Amino acid sequence: MNLLRTFSLAALSLLAVSTSHALAPAWPQEGSDLKTDPTTVYGRLDNGMRYVIRRNGTPAGTALVRMEVAAGSLDESDAERGF
Repeated sequence: MNLLRTFSLAALSLLAVSTSHALAPAWPQEGSDLKTDPTTVYGRLDNGMRYVIRRNGTPAGTALVRMEVAAGSLDESDAERGF
């Protein structure tokens, strides 16, 4: 009985985590009543890549690039599965 309860809890937890990505808005601020920084630019390229551009004055003459790769089975079409 304890093994069944543990398995059920693990399965429900996995289901909750796997579906939360699909229900999330494209940008966190889209589901919020908070205003975004007017100096920040949000966009999406034709290939689906999203970007955020902010001015960074320190250190001068440099650029900072941060990348987050949201990849996985939920982001693939049926033709791409497994590759």
